[in-house]
Amino acid sequence: MPGRSNIIKKAALQVVLNDELGIATSHNNIGNVYLSQGAHDKALEFYNKSLDLRQKLQDQRGIAIALANIGLALPGAGPTPTIGRVCLEKHRHPERIGQKS
Repeated sequence: MPGRSNIIKKAALQVVLNDELGIATSHNNIGNVYLSQGAHDKALEFYNKSLDLRQKLQDQRGIAIALANIGLALPGAGPTPTIGRVCLEKHRHPERIGQKS
């Protein structure tokens, strides 16, 4: 995993360049950093940001990665339904579980 400061520098450059795919990747990487630190709520926040952009870009592979990462972060976020059901429902009906469409 890239170093934390490198992730932040890269994310800032992607914002300046308006590189939405790169921004989505950076959100995912930031989520990974938070997840590795045990900050599941913050990881979910960034995985959801990544998912928003991936859906906007219709990036199916990226959507799958974001959903998988959300599934990894959920067990530490408190009591939740099964990961598979949440990921499937989030993809089908984002407004149902707090995802803005």
